[in-house]
Amino acid sequence: MFFFFNDTATTEIYTLSLHDALPIYVEIFKGWGSLVDSSLASHSKVFELEKSVLYVEVDHPGWAQIIFLKKKGIMKGIRKKYPDLEIKDIRVIIKSREER
Repeated sequence: MFFFFNDTATTEIYTLSLHDALPIYVEIFKGWGSLVDSSLASHSKVFELEKSVLYVEVDHPGWAQIIFLKKKGIMKGIRKKYPDLEIKDIRVIIKSREER
């Protein structure tokens, strides 16, 4: 099962209907804090899920490094908690707090 969302809000959904997929998609955005510790969660957020890649925004390069170091454990948690999303990778974008 795959589904992708992009900036133009067009949706491609395979296997799941939109009705079934949207709650799962939204849940990963809300559930990020349960996948990482509270200090990392306060400096990062999920901002996109596209083509099985979870994009996370952080406010400092140091937090990007922490995600990189913890990536294996974060991916394990994602696969366990959200298996239907079939997320294969995490990519990090650095934005300052003012841009967030």
